[in-house]
Amino acid sequence: MYSSQYQHIKFKIKLGFCFAIFVILSATAYQIYTIWRDNLRVESLEISHNVRIANILVEDALIDGSKLLDIAKLDLRAGKTQIKLTNQEIGQSLGKTVEKFQVSSWFNVYGNLLFVDADGNILANTDGPLKRKINVADRYYFQALKERGKEEIVISPEVTAKSNGRKVFHLASSIVNDKGEFIGLLVIQVNSKKFKDDLVTTLTDGYETMGLYLANGKPIFSLGDQDHGVSEASIAGIKSRDIPGRTILLPSNEAFGFGQIVASSENSKFGAYMIGEATTRKVWTQTFSSGLKFLLLVFFSCLLVGYFAYQLLKSIAKIEAENHLAIHDALTHLPNRRYFDEMFPKIQGDCRRSRKPLSALFIDIDKFKDFNDLHGHECGDKVLRVVANSILRIRKRPLDFFCRYGGEEFIFVLPDTDQQGAMHYAQEILETVSAQEIEVNDGVMVHVTVSIGIATDPDGSQNLSDDLIKKADSAMYKAKQSGRNRYECF
Repeated sequence: MYSSQYQHIKFKIKLGFCFAIFVILSATAYQIYTIWRDNLRVESLEISHNVRIANILVEDALIDGSKLLDIAKLDLRAGKTQIKLTNQEIGQSLGKTVEKFQVSSWFNVYGNLLFVDADGNILANTDGPLKRKINVADRYYFQALKERGKEEIVISPEVTAKSNGRKVFHLASSIVNDKGEFIGLLVIQVNSKKFKDDLVTTLTDGYETMGLYLANGKPIFSLGDQDHGVSEASIAGIKSRDIPGRTILLPSNEAFGFGQIVASSENSKFGAYMIGEATTRKVWTQTFSSGLKFLLLVFFSCLLVGYFAYQLLKSIAKIEAENHLAIHDALTHLPNRRYFDEMFPKIQGDCRRSRKPLSALFIDIDKFKDFNDLHGHECGDKVLRVVANSILRIRKRPLDFFCRYGGEEFIFVLPDTDQQGAMHYAQEILETVSAQEIEVNDGVMVHVTVSIGIATDPDGSQNLSDDLIKKADSAMYKAKQSGRNRYECF
């Protein structure tokens, strides 16, 4: 009974400890998630801000370029419906256009204005006289504008210029005659390196790669990682969600890799998107750095909770051990007389309420005093332990109660057992105890026997606990007088 109470208390302490650790770890996980989410939001806002700024700067430059192309067309036509000029006259017209163009100075830094005929041959440019014949019929902008057959403006992906070997991208506008026939185009060739370097200086850190892309996913130019550009997964993610201007988070393709933060901004006038991306490495690094002190605090909190739980369990175990010693015999570890006086009335009360029989076996070791005098008290203690363990092995039911009553006397209480059943138990005890070989001094083997008195309350009518025990004790003395190593019933 006492053991189960203490086990219940220890179970509650362990459950409380586990719950406390669960709460601490849950709070820790939520706090780390909050830190990660806030860092992700800040990083996403920074990337999105850079993308929007870059897109505004690029769009302004492209709008200025489109105005330059419109002015150049007007100068070439000069009020005529056809363009019939020599290469030299075309070059002079382009030069005058650039001189008149005062909207922005960006063209003078990055640009070169070209005139291309219907076959893709460059006839003139503003970057000096042509040293050799150059054909651009294979360029994206030429093919796109020639196929459409109407006046449009397109922006073309970055390529290596055939004239000077530099990295350039193009802004082109087609020229058609009064019959709608394609007769050539005007092209602004933009120095990519200068343009991108100046663009990067206006942006803050917060992206690993950024680029301007056509609606079909073709890259116009990229900032940051020049070799790879924005990943295909990022472009596909933006296109599949159809939410330009929104930041998205793409998972890693690797088991333990970092995800991708992707932001976009639409350049609707030119059918392009500015897309920026960065891995979540920075987010995780900042989260780990910010959460390290918190994790240390949590670690020491868990240690403190564990220490208090350990000390509490230790105290409970000490109290349990002290209580065990108080109600158990130190030699045989059986319940003692004190525990018997507490438990027997409860057992008898249960049998009385259920109108079930109750039997008690009073057991005494035969000639124990003589054995002690002959072999010594240490051998006598050994006999007590052997007899106790032998009888304890016979107990078959959890409710059977076996205790050391005092000296060499034991009591075996058998609930729901009539006299016939008690006799069966008594006979089994006699046989088991007498069969035990006990080694005493100098390896001498001896046997001991017991005498047993049986008393039975058939229907719970015995009102006093002592009555049944006194009757069993009386029957035990009768067994002693009848020759020992036997049982007698009251």
